[in-house]
Amino acid sequence: MAARIRKHKELLDWLAELELSSYSQQFIKEELYLDILPDVTERTLEKMGVATGHRLKITRACKLLKDKNPPEPKPKVREDETAILEPIEQEQNEAAVASLRESLLAMKHSGPAQFIDDSELEFTEKLGAGSSGKVYKGLYKGNEVAIKVLKSMTETKEIEEFKKEFMIMSAVRSKYVVLFHGAVLKPKLCMVMEHCSRGSLYHVITSDKYDIGWDKTFRFAIETVRGMEQLHNGDPQIVHRDLKSLNLLVNEKWEIKVCDFGLSRFNTGSNLETLVKMRGTFAYCAPEVYFGEQFSTKSDVYSIGMVLWELVTRCITGRYERPFAEFKNLQFDFQIIIQTAKKGLRPTIPPTCPPAFTKLITDCFDHSADKRPSCTEILTRLFDLKKDWEDHRGDWEATKVKPSDD
Repeated sequence: MAARIRKHKELLDWLAELELSSYSQQFIKEELYLDILPDVTERTLEKMGVATGHRLKITRACKLLKDKNPPEPKPKVREDETAILEPIEQEQNEAAVASLRESLLAMKHSGPAQFIDDSELEFTEKLGAGSSGKVYKGLYKGNEVAIKVLKSMTETKEIEEFKKEFMIMSAVRSKYVVLFHGAVLKPKLCMVMEHCSRGSLYHVITSDKYDIGWDKTFRFAIETVRGMEQLHNGDPQIVHRDLKSLNLLVNEKWEIKVCDFGLSRFNTGSNLETLVKMRGTFAYCAPEVYFGEQFSTKSDVYSIGMVLWELVTRCITGRYERPFAEFKNLQFDFQIIIQTAKKGLRPTIPPTCPPAFTKLITDCFDHSADKRPSCTEILTRLFDLKKDWEDHRGDWEATKVKPSDD
């Protein structure tokens, strides 16, 4: 947790130096910290809503960061050593890839392992960068895909994390979970997944060009919970640990796909130590995790409650509201998790929200994990609410805040 707070502070200090602190929330939301800023493109900044002049200022500052921290030069090698060292290095790499492949094939919970040769992929466009690597749009067997190219993995810990994500991705097959085509093992580790053209749910609901009414609100909510239900009802259960609107993808047909299993874990005895470590985005993080309790499916339910809150608030007010934005003294996630865990603070639900929907969200937010509903129970209540909307559309439309009332 201390390392996360330090990364926050470094970013905030950097933005303050540029006199661009107003963009702090966007950078933190996108997890754009100093270690990956040199790879940030102007297009990424544009998608974040950064003004044209400010984009130029930021890209220049990012270049300075890159110049200040250039890649470490390779050690010089005498010409007569080159012929000896290169084959040895190549042999070591081949051995490492073969070992990794064997490990992935031997995994207990993994589905049919799919390995993809780098030559089968065509990279067409860079979509963005994150703390774990870069994401590209590309083609695989004629299908449009998203290719997550992971950062160079040399540490045993990083390799183990890759194995866990591969295991989760290959084990889950659901209409409501992003389709995993397979992994590339060399020359770089890549995850190849279906491409969802509309981007994340977060980008959809923060965009002014989309009308998010009760129809889309119910569709997004139900499909999100269905995806999570698939994870929770697995054998063994899968705990996502980082559910948020940024980790829900929307395809051309407006279908929701749960994605990003970098922090997900099977809920088994061997993962007990991992499941008590605080992970994810603090504003979506259940209060019990702050106190060192084990992540559980009910921790994910708290995060589902936050996504439901985002959807309802966007539908009723007609604009996106960041969770806890009404509390001006809370600017950053690490402040929010302390208040939610110790003081029971929760984001304010719009007062015109139908009472049964308000009750569903507050039940997901319950301080006691045991009192939160399961995904199956949430689905039942969402279908009842949807039926009420279909029968009384006029009443539901009346919940929306008119521009003149704002």
